[in-house]
Parts: sequence; structure tokens; C-alpha cells
Amino acid sequence: MQPSDSTSLFSNYLVDRVHYDEMIQPNGHPRTHCKKLYGALNKSGIQDLRLLQERAERFFLHEGITFAVYDEDGAQERIIPIDLLPRIIAANDWQMLDRGLRQRLKAMNRFLGDIYGPNRSLTYGDLSI
Repeated sequence: MQPSDSTSLFSNYLVDRVHYDEMIQPNGHPRTHCKKLYGALNKSGIQDLRLLQERAERFFLHEGITFAVYDEDGAQERIIPIDLLPRIIAANDWQMLDRGLRQRLKAMNRFLGDIYGPNRSLTYGDLSI
């Protein structure tokens, strides 16, 4: 898919120097770990991306990937929110996340093992709120 005109998908994109941008550096260039996605997006036009997003949302609705929102008028069915664009995490950031997630899973598994086993956490620990 080619853009309908010769301008880049990002030609009117303004970099906010106050907030961190996951894909674009303050100098306007893509971050190293996002260069392939940036290039692929530039090969598509905004209309192509909108169409793909709409197709994904219709698929979720058709397949029943939804949840209900309840209010005084009853339940309203909504699709699970989906973002067509992936979040690319740099390798060094992922290594830090990986270590933290493994540590938390280990702690949770030990806690659950204790709760359903010897129950020392509640007997000896101070879990008061």
C-alpha cells in the first residue's frame, strides 16, 4: 500500500519535547528500535491504517471479543480496545522489565504457595492495612 500523496505519514507530526515519545526522538528521527516500524508505516497512508484499524475492530466484534459496561439503563457491549500498532520495547528496557516481572512472579508464587499451604504469612507476618 502506498500513500495517496508523496508526503510522509509523519510529515506533519510534531514532536513534543516535554513528553517522552516511544517512537520518535526529540530531533524528529525514529528511535533505533523503531526504525523498521517507522519505515513500514511510511509505506502506508493514513487511510490504509484507518481501514486496517476498522477491520480489526469489526473482527473483534464479530468474534465476540467484547465486554459489557453496566449502567442504570442496562449493559452495553463494547469491544476490547485494540491498538493496531505494536509497542516496541528496546532490548535493554525489556531486560529490566524481564528481571522485575520474574521477581514479582516468584514472590507471588511463594505467597500463594504459603497461603494454600503452611499459611505462615498470615500467622507470623504483619499484613494489617
